[in-house]
Amino acid sequence: MGINTGRPERGIRGSDRYLILAVPATAIEDPSAITVTELEAETAIDVTYSFTSDGYNRSPSEETVNDDRLTLGQSLTERGRRTDTLQTTIVASGEESVADNAFIEDEEFYHVHRPYVPHDEPLAAGQEYDAIPVRVGMKVRNIPVGNAMQTKTITWHHFDQPIEGKALVA
Repeated sequence: MGINTGRPERGIRGSDRYLILAVPATAIEDPSAITVTELEAETAIDVTYSFTSDGYNRSPSEETVNDDRLTLGQSLTERGRRTDTLQTTIVASGEESVADNAFIEDEEFYHVHRPYVPHDEPLAAGQEYDAIPVRVGMKVRNIPVGNAMQTKTITWHHFDQPIEGKALVA
């Protein structure tokens, strides 16, 4: 492919085109083949709007394994251990707080992300999803700041590897 001299490809507008469902880990039979039925069950909670605009901070990283060889002029490396971290900030809205009431320390969830599709569009087979397997860690009430919502920060712990780029099953 040569240099693109035409218009750049059109991006997908991010505003209101994302869904995050928190599903108890016990409610998902196979995280690599999540069904629409599992995500429409009473146990699945829409927590998309429970997070602050900058409050979903997932940071996957990968270590490097050095593979130095005698007299080789180039240092070689291999892929090492993967580490995923997740810290979220939720709006603390008292008794009405969806996320605050659902996320109890040591409970395990899959955060199922559905990107690119308008938030309110019904779930359907074939839609792409990511499943982030996490256990609720420490939840801390943040110090209130003037002219802002009160929030809490949650540290999450992964109990398995994230699954990314799969299609929902009917």
